[in-house]
Amino acid sequence: MHKNGHLQYKVKVLHLCDKLAVDGGVAGIARSLLLELPRYSPRFEPIVYTLRAADPGCQLLKDQGIAVTSMGKGKFDPFTLAEVLRIVKQEQPALIHTHGFAASNFGRLASWLTRTPVIVEENFCYHTPVYQRIADRLLSPLAVKGVAVSEATKTFMVHKRFFRTDRVHVVYRGIVLEDGVTTRRKSTSAPSPKETYRIPDNHQVVSVVGRLHHVKGQHVVLQAIPEVLRRFPRVTFLFIGEGAERPKLEALAKHFDIEAHVRFPGFITEVDPVLEQTDILLIPSLSEAFGRVAVEGMHRGCAIIASRVEGLREICHDGDDALLITPGDPRDLAEKLLVLLEDETLRARLAEHARENAKRFSIHQTVKKFEQIYDEVL
Repeated sequence: MHKNGHLQYKVKVLHLCDKLAVDGGVAGIARSLLLELPRYSPRFEPIVYTLRAADPGCQLLKDQGIAVTSMGKGKFDPFTLAEVLRIVKQEQPALIHTHGFAASNFGRLASWLTRTPVIVEENFCYHTPVYQRIADRLLSPLAVKGVAVSEATKTFMVHKRFFRTDRVHVVYRGIVLEDGVTTRRKSTSAPSPKETYRIPDNHQVVSVVGRLHHVKGQHVVLQAIPEVLRRFPRVTFLFIGEGAERPKLEALAKHFDIEAHVRFPGFITEVDPVLEQTDILLIPSLSEAFGRVAVEGMHRGCAIIASRVEGLREICHDGDDALLITPGDPRDLAEKLLVLLEDETLRARLAEHARENAKRFSIHQTVKKFEQIYDEVL
């Protein structure tokens, strides 16, 4: 088959990942691959490998029909490069697309040794270990392009990972917009989240969705809840997600004697039904490269309270489609939360604007941008 005089062929893209779970919780990149890979045009053939052992993120993809091969290598395994080279020789990809520090290192070395172009994607903007800064100093010239999930992440890649500005593309992570229809769905085929999690009918639902990790700020919410309950007791908090911090968070809820108002359902593959019955969505992160859960909440008509940090500032606009708070400040969080709990009109206005602004983040647009970058490289 020919188009514009060029032979059309399958473009195999090797997605090389460190791992697909972090501290026991499914990593954001797993959800990204889950949404994006099935939506690539038939021209592209994505394959997924992880450097580490199989984890819950790998299982999530496999459960949805996406094959994942795990190498089972340790963090500093001296044989990792040889295994990556073996895989590149076996799979013969047209390009390598890396996710994570270690994957970017071994992917760039494999690119150099096999002359396979490599793209380094960054979903992180917090800090880099000393060994990674040394590696990036040496390896940054080997990447054909970099991909950042936000402008904040691009700045991180340029200043902390030593990428050239002109080589880094910003590609916001998208969500499924149901062919442009951004209204709440009402599912009648399954019990509602209120029924499932035994939430009183007269309670408002405040949800926090994300991996249970210190940087995600769930502890800040728990610290704020006692003040909220003193003025507004008809509220239940859902902490959706899994991670190493769960025992500490459950202990904190017990310490504050707020267990009757808190639920920890664990990781949920389909979070939309919860968001549909969520009155207020909190994103209390201490740092955030992007914040797709904010976009998902906006799309589902939640009133949003988000930390005024990095990538979240690119999504949420204070007083328009969200209220922004000082990261790590439970008093500020409690004050803003009480404002929304007590003001239904404000909640509705924020939610209306949020639904409209969520249209900027279509998964199809994300995939289209990645395909354009692949074509530029090839």
